[in-house]
Amino acid sequence: MPVDAILIASRLILRLETDIDDEGNSVVANRSYSRVKPEASNEDVKAVAEALASLQIYPLLDTVRIDENKLS
Repeated sequence: MPVDAILIASRLILRLETDIDDEGNSVVANRSYSRVKPEASNEDVKAVAEALASLQIYPLLDTVRIDENKLS
């Protein structure tokens, strides 16, 4: 029986380097933004992430998009 996935929500997470620990590893903080339009393209989400990151005092390490699907 085939299962359909219906995209219902998306979130954006900015991973920021806030510090370096004693061993030289990055200390990372996540900034999460919900209510991202599920139909938004990855290019648009990345552009918004870069714009938001430019407002932060810490450098951007990664941009993560999490999509939630309803299975039916």
